[in-house]
Amino acid sequence: MAANRSASPYLLLTLAPFFWACNWIIGRGISSDIPPMAMTFFRWLFTAAMLAPFALGGVRRHWPAVVAHWRVLVALGVIGIATHNALAYLGLRYTTATNGVILNSFIPVMIVTLSWVFLRERLAPMQLAGVLISLAGVLAILSEGSLATLLHLSVNGGDLFVVLSMLMWSIY
Repeated sequence: MAANRSASPYLLLTLAPFFWACNWIIGRGISSDIPPMAMTFFRWLFTAAMLAPFALGGVRRHWPAVVAHWRVLVALGVIGIATHNALAYLGLRYTTATNGVILNSFIPVMIVTLSWVFLRERLAPMQLAGVLISLAGVLAILSEGSLATLLHLSVNGGDLFVVLSMLMWSIY
């Protein structure tokens, strides 16, 4: 009987947010030393190098589709990868990694809102409940559970760059 070589889905579901959080921490740590576009470039260069052995076969098989849709792929890359990451790294020059991660948790709310506004998608009651719970969680974390803190919440320029980066990812 062959050994099961697939990773545990629970492990993978844990690692994804862990690596995402590490991106914010590392980004904040080196944001004053490396320009945001350079950080974006090197992040994706290293990612491409690590994923290439696993992805090249699929890229070769689907090369005609890649060529046929190259404009869409480039646009998605610019909006969802380059612009999103560069704005996030720029924001990390002026805000904390904690703020970046907290604000990043607002992305699902933005995606649902954009889908409703531009695609006329309607939410089922359970979906709306999920969005409201997510929004309440973000607001609770930002306010540290205090309504007074929420009412006097100040936003700095870095936070605005992070929110703009989230908008780019949501559009993507």
